[in-house]
Amino acid sequence: MSSPFPVNEQRPAPDSHAEDLDLARRAAARDEGAWRTIYERTRQRLFALLAYHTGNREEALELLQEVYLHAFQGLARYRGEHPYPDFAFTQHMSPEISPPGWRTQYADYLILALTTSTAFSPTDVMPMARWAKLTMALQSLIALTVVGLVIARAVNVFA
Repeated sequence: MSSPFPVNEQRPAPDSHAEDLDLARRAAARDEGAWRTIYERTRQRLFALLAYHTGNREEALELLQEVYLHAFQGLARYRGEHPYPDFAFTQHMSPEISPPGWRTQYADYLILALTTSTAFSPTDVMPMARWAKLTMALQSLIALTVVGLVIARAVNVFA
């Protein structure tokens, strides 16, 4: 299967984030025109993604309704602070090689933490946000310190 999105898709214009934030604020204030604009801008792409991952048109339509229901319910909490993801999982970057319906779950973050601690570097997931990079660096430093302390204790015991 090929990806439902063009490979050379352009990023949104710099001012589109501000426009999206304004639309979300208006939609949260129950502006029907703003909500309709959000729906019209996103429905085709979102449906294509859901249909690709489910492989079933009817299931994709049901999920599409659920997505918009949850989005509408969550609009009041939307602050628009994160226009780009914090972590870039391989499955997000290349959806054509991921299992249908794959979503990031707790285990994915747990394995990310484990591999970062044991390899002293990001392994499966690239940190995209500054906080994620600093957290992973701190995690690696703590793991390195613990390894150093264990080795120092072993040397002291055998000396």
